[in-house]
Parts: sequence; structure tokens; C-alpha cells
Amino acid sequence: MSPARLAGALGLLGALAGCAAVGPDYRLPSQAAQGKPAANAAFQSANHAAFNPQPLPAGWWRLYDDARLDKLVAQALSANADLRAAAANLRKAMAAEASVNAERDPHASASATAQRAQDSGEAYLIEKKLPVANIGDGGVKIGYEMDLFGKLARAEEAAHAGMEATAAAMDLVRSTVAAQTAGAYVQGCAAGHQLAVARHELDLQNRGVAVAKRMQSAGRGRAADVARAQAQADIPSSAPRCPACRRNRRPPASAWPRCWARRRPNCQPQQRPAPSCLG
Repeated sequence: MSPARLAGALGLLGALAGCAAVGPDYRLPSQAAQGKPAANAAFQSANHAAFNPQPLPAGWWRLYDDARLDKLVAQALSANADLRAAAANLRKAMAAEASVNAERDPHASASATAQRAQDSGEAYLIEKKLPVANIGDGGVKIGYEMDLFGKLARAEEAAHAGMEATAAAMDLVRSTVAAQTAGAYVQGCAAGHQLAVARHELDLQNRGVAVAKRMQSAGRGRAADVARAQAQADIPSSAPRCPACRRNRRPPASAWPRCWARRRPNCQPQQRPAPSCLG
């Protein structure tokens, strides 16, 4: 082949390699739910003063300015099994993308063989015996895959999309773990404040009974006043709430992210931390 024809063939192959990938690019179907008006409507509380359409900060739980909560979230993020699995899936997706991208690189291989053999003289039409000889063979191969029909381009697009989907799934797991931890912590704090209010209310009622008895002893009160104060102190409006508050001080195991314990295979109820804001 003449040099001109060889250059023309190489130029044609280069032009084909630069062509667009085979098949049409992906387009969102017109009937997809994502394109419907209901799916793109604003949130019901979008006009509320507390609503903020901006993305969540990386450490949004620090807005509570609670060192104990920060420590609990950090422990949950480092010990949660689902988050570790999501991180492993992300590393796997990144490795798959790197492997697909490496297909565009040149490939080289080398081989070598050696043997000691004796050929038959009959193969060469010789009657006498041939001597034993050392035979060796070696070679180097260099190849490059040209993406003529967009196979590699489509594979790279698919690998990159898979990696991004896996990263989004990991971010969802991370946000869920932090939200569950913060929710359980706030629940425990609220129960602690309710318990403190119930105890204070019961203490006031008991003090009212004591005052009524002192006034009766001083001749300024009546037995009916003492009985009324005692009945108010015995009304089951405050005291029964205290056991529930005590139970809620430590939220149930289901409220905390799964596998809270850092070095134990199973999570036990006694491993749940108690919020420091409880009284």
C-alpha cells in the first residue's frame, strides 16, 4: 500500500473514531412523572417563614449548638452499618467507572516461551538424527481500541451515571442517620422538660396541701380546704404523665439509627445514650 493510501485510511479511521456515539442520546419521556405539574409544584409550607429552599448545610445538626448532639451524630455516622455499606458501594461504583475509562488507554502485553526439543529428521527429508536444540520465542503486542460505534462512550456514560446514583444514595443514608439521631435526641429532651414540668406542678400541689393544713392548724382554714387541696394533689393529671416522661427520656431502640454500638454485632436497649439536656 502506498503512503498516500495508508495516510488516507488512517485519516478515515480517525474520523470514524470521532463520530457521535451510536444511538440517540437519552431524553426524558414526555409521560414521565417527573415532568408532571404536581411533581414540580412548590412545597405546601414554602410560604412559611421557617421554610428555606436552599440545600441543607453539611453539618445542619450543629444549628442546635449542642455539643452532646454533635458527638452523638458523629458516633452514629461512624458506626452505622448502612452508611458503611453505602460507602462500600460508592467505592465499587468508582472502581467500575475507572475500569471503563481505562478501556480507552493503549493495551500492551508481552509473552515468552522456551523449550528444549529435538525435531524429527523425516520432517526435513533427512535420514540421520537431528541434534537436540534450545528453542525460544518471544513477542510484544500493543493495541488500542478505537471507539468506532460509540461502545466505549456509552459505557462511560453508564458508569458515570451509576457512580452518581450511588453517591446520591450514600448522601441519603447519611442524611437519614443524622436526622434519626437528632430526632431521637430532641424527643428525649422534650420528654425531660415535660417530666420537669410535671414534677414542678406536683410539688406546687403538695405545697398547697401543706399550706392548707397550716392554715387549718392556725384556725384560719377549714377542713374542706384541706380536703380540696388534697384532692387536687391526688388528681391523676400530672403524676401519671411522669412514668411516660421517664420512658421517653430514653427513646426506644427503633428511634436510634440501626447498629448504634460501634464494636458490638447487635444493638441492645441499654446501649442507647441519654440526652444530656434531661433533668
